[in-house]
Amino acid sequence: MINCLIRINAIAVFVAIVVSGQQDDNLLLVVSFDAFRPEYFNRDVTPFMNDLRKKGSYTEYLRNVFPTKTFTNHHTISTGMFPEEHGVLGNTLYDAKLKKELKYGYELFHYKEDIMPIWALNQRYGRHSGCMMWPGTDFPYGGQTCDFTIKFNMSAPWTERVDKGISWFKDPDTPANFVMMYFEEPDYFGHAFSPESQVITDMVQKMDELTEYIEEKLISENLRSRMNVIYLSDHGMESVSSPNFINFTSYLERGTYQFYGSSPVVQIIPQDGKYNITLDRLKKAAAKNGHFNAYSNEELPKRWHVQNTDRMGPITVVADEKYAFQDMYDNAIYYEKAFNISISPTQKYGIHGYDNEYPSMRAIFFANGPKFRKQYLHPPFDNLDLFNLICLILDMKPTRNNGTVENVRDLLVDSVPESSGHNMVLGISLAALSLVLLVALFISYRMYRKRHTIKHYTLDNETGDAPEGTVASRLANHGL
Repeated sequence: MINCLIRINAIAVFVAIVVSGQQDDNLLLVVSFDAFRPEYFNRDVTPFMNDLRKKGSYTEYLRNVFPTKTFTNHHTISTGMFPEEHGVLGNTLYDAKLKKELKYGYELFHYKEDIMPIWALNQRYGRHSGCMMWPGTDFPYGGQTCDFTIKFNMSAPWTERVDKGISWFKDPDTPANFVMMYFEEPDYFGHAFSPESQVITDMVQKMDELTEYIEEKLISENLRSRMNVIYLSDHGMESVSSPNFINFTSYLERGTYQFYGSSPVVQIIPQDGKYNITLDRLKKAAAKNGHFNAYSNEELPKRWHVQNTDRMGPITVVADEKYAFQDMYDNAIYYEKAFNISISPTQKYGIHGYDNEYPSMRAIFFANGPKFRKQYLHPPFDNLDLFNLICLILDMKPTRNNGTVENVRDLLVDSVPESSGHNMVLGISLAALSLVLLVALFISYRMYRKRHTIKHYTLDNETGDAPEGTVASRLANHGL
């Protein structure tokens, strides 16, 4: 009977482990390089990244959401939601319901409290997430904060960020299975010097060296064979010079409006009673100038998915590619002081936020690890779909999102069935149940043996003493 019990428990534990989905390859690191555009791979300064891309799964480009801004797209990646749903429609914006400007902070990233970012969903499954400077992850969601969190600090050396982020996977008490890591380059220098500059080519080479450092660190920590790694960016970058700065305020009546956001997408809030005349003047100016458009909320292209009257408009002006608005004059003054750049008509700066259909705004994606296909060029897909891809890798059932799991399933060697999202929780439950069953059966077995074996020796021996060494004597010695 003991052998039978052992077999039952072994089978139960085996089933629990299989169903739980806690295989060694369920580790995931997501790395974001801000404003890294696909064209950078063609500059002969990224040999390591180019080789790594082609060894695993990769795309020619990743489609992002409009506006092609940093906070907007990182929150889309985190939630799988269109901007109109998650509410981060710019790096700064005016919220009509709250009646105030929102900058980086809790309110900007909490338009809808029922939205579940991917790191929080992972923790709902009893696992642990790490958030290294990823936009929006230093605020609680649903009462949760990221288990390991470091807020953005541009002065922190990249190698220290990598070391700390990877150390979370090996924490002795609460090891992470999922870490998101953000780097602000080549965006920061790209704005000051433009993507066409030698400065950015040199910076891209440093990003290649950083990628190699990440990979070497994973190897030295004995994690690489078990680690799935996704490298991506949020958007691209385009060049603009001062002759293409458009001062739309020159067409408007002074003191009748406020504007928020930054080029090339600006939100205009007219004073009460001034909406119609403000929109009319901007439309006439756009027709005359020819390098920007003015939209009412109803006229915003549906494909942008920014139909959100609380945080968009009521009037939105959008510059054409390679053009910007008057706020760029202020930026040029800042770049002059911060980078010792002379202001001139020929000086080029970097800008993003344009229509996401422009190739210059496209992002990158490549991935390696035990769950990803090898040497596989996948068709371009939307960054919305990354939420479902991460759920597949981590064996989670996706919460409500705007992505499509079938767009990314082929990236994986053996895709996890969509319905298996709660497998880990189920597996733990089965393991616990099997343990309870084993204890119950063992107690029953001992009671059975006590009842029958002791009775037998009592009948054979008038004293009721069981011979030494028998099962009955051992049970008796333990008070049974």
